[in-house]
Amino acid sequence: MMLHPLRAMLFLLAFVLVGSAQVLADSGQEPIDFHDTFNPTAFIQELGAVYEGEIEGRGKVVVQLGLSPKKAGQFSGRYFLAHDGRDIPLEGPWEALAEPEALQGEKGSPSHGGFDRPRAIWNIREQSGGNLTGEWADRHTGESHPFRLREVYLKGVIRSLGFEVNDADKLPDPYRLLQIRAVARPVGEEVVKGQTAYRMWEDPRTGMRYPRLTRHPDPKVMARINFLLEEKHGRFAPEMLWAQGGECEDAFAKGEGQVTYLSGALMSMVETGAFAFCAGEFYPYSHPVTFDLLRGEYLDWNRLADFFVPGRDENGKIRPQPSPAFRQWYARQEQELRESAPDRQDGLLAAAFWDVYLDESDTDRTLVLMSPYRCCTLQHTDSLPLSRLTPLLKPEGRRYFLPAGAAPTEP
Repeated sequence: MMLHPLRAMLFLLAFVLVGSAQVLADSGQEPIDFHDTFNPTAFIQELGAVYEGEIEGRGKVVVQLGLSPKKAGQFSGRYFLAHDGRDIPLEGPWEALAEPEALQGEKGSPSHGGFDRPRAIWNIREQSGGNLTGEWADRHTGESHPFRLREVYLKGVIRSLGFEVNDADKLPDPYRLLQIRAVARPVGEEVVKGQTAYRMWEDPRTGMRYPRLTRHPDPKVMARINFLLEEKHGRFAPEMLWAQGGECEDAFAKGEGQVTYLSGALMSMVETGAFAFCAGEFYPYSHPVTFDLLRGEYLDWNRLADFFVPGRDENGKIRPQPSPAFRQWYARQEQELRESAPDRQDGLLAAAFWDVYLDESDTDRTLVLMSPYRCCTLQHTDSLPLSRLTPLLKPEGRRYFLPAGAAPTEP
């Protein structure tokens, strides 16, 4: 018995991923994620095949399909129209995928009826060379609109930006990436800092704004950083739409990515916002992230200085915590600052783990230390001038903070 090409591909993908997962499990190693404590990346294990193309008369679409977890031999998935950007579910056999009716009155996240009374049927007629062709049949009007879709290979998307992702176990969700690219629009003025600049982009579905680099001396680095910014921006939409579409009138979700520091070598930003649900449930969040603008990736703080060692939070999750060297350095700074400013509050040495980012005002550049509360809310913050950081820096770190030829100050 021959398997359908898409089904065979999914079975093979599952086999490879299960093997990879076993290798990781056997190694006994747990990775430390320094960058994404909120809304983790959807891994490739959760994906089927992703297609993009056009339905004649309706516009450009992106479609994600996989094997149905509930009905053997059938498929399930979702798609969005590029001009709207909202998920529409799909379910059914290959030749008759059902699209349910959209229900009226939703505030944010669209809701839909059952698949037993579909609004439309996707008749997939042919799969050839990574392409799908067929007709989208409107059950209200009886009209059929032909479509043609091409399979989106994730490496193809990344390669088109001028670089490739090497960590095959943590590939970003191509569906969400294409979704945010389709709907996000630039807003506001460009912010320029030397040869580097950024501009905010807004997701009109949620109102969330997130930065994109607009200038950088290295176009490949700029492409890599913007890929990471797009991917992070796209992750917020599903949860925000779901919260905005809650049954309570007071339910809402809001957020933004605010740039706090920009140089030719580093960019820090802080994601801030809040979710409010029924029964008075309110969840503020704040999460910093720093990008390495010399290498085009998330910053590994330990490349610059001995900042962190592996630790665990109150839930047993792997988290970075300050290294002994960083604690000793910080204690010296605290003592000196208390002597010069007796009213200064206690520092963060009792914190189980820290987040760190850079901040720049009109008068000073600082390293901000954050002690998270329940991994979402800022319980306490402290900051130190960057000039005090130089004795702790490794030679590599001095490239990021010191002008060429400058020597670090004494502790």
